[in-house]
Amino acid sequence: MKEAYIINGLVCEVMPYGEESNIIFKTYSELCIDCGVKIGEYHKQGCKMEECPSCHNSIMYCKCKFE
Repeated sequence: MKEAYIINGLVCEVMPYGEESNIIFKTYSELCIDCGVKIGEYHKQGCKMEECPSCHNSIMYCKCKFE
């Protein structure tokens, strides 16, 4: 799994599950409700619960330019 994305020309660290900053993605579950990863693991590709490290919206629906 990637540990960083290049978004809008900037290197942004991927946030492991449980370290999200957007309250919408905060959870108190041991497993992600979409991709099933454990706290501290990286979301699986295509997970709707992964937070974009740039705009803090769902990575699946954000408008950021990924390289």
